[in-house]
Amino acid sequence: MPARDGGGLSRLEEVIFIKAHVQGRNGVPGSVSAFDAYLGFRDMGFEVEVFDDPASLQGAPRGDVVVGGVGVIRARLRELGVDCPSINYPEELKAYLGRRVWRSTIDQVSCDVESWPLFVKPVEEKRFTSCVVESTADLVGKDYQSDNFEVICSDAIDMLSGFAFVNHETGIGDADFSCESTHSAIKEQFHYVKGHEGTVKV
Repeated sequence: MPARDGGGLSRLEEVIFIKAHVQGRNGVPGSVSAFDAYLGFRDMGFEVEVFDDPASLQGAPRGDVVVGGVGVIRARLRELGVDCPSINYPEELKAYLGRRVWRSTIDQVSCDVESWPLFVKPVEEKRFTSCVVESTADLVGKDYQSDNFEVICSDAIDMLSGFAFVNHETGIGDADFSCESTHSAIKEQFHYVKGHEGTVKV
């Protein structure tokens, strides 16, 4: 039986949310993923609200679900007292990346055409969708002319598959590996992984 607190609510009952808040504009979800979430929660019978201003989430019950951009989710977690550090490429897994990874700036990437093709992702999550830069056309919409922000670069390679990992001590992170290097990483790191809750799928 779920444990009950002094108020009589079980821990299971505490986390059941009463509303889903989906980020959008003028009552319309802001992306395909947000729209999928909107339909899913609605079809399950939950109350769903599309919000424009993240400030409207302040004071929302802790159990409510929020669907939105990374910045919105981080702000919501901070309001709830949850630390959510940015991990990017963990040092422990860099040996399995199979390519060089380094930090640069968007200005440097745009000027150093000799380094193209180059995989580029912003350090500030979701500032733009990560991409392979092969020509100036790939930089359109990356806001590189207004702010020389930091990016993570890596050699462009043919990616066969992507995998996510969960570190139950420090949070959640992700990285892309080849199937071969993923198998090696799991075998070599299994002594660490098996000591934590969770499932590793290969």
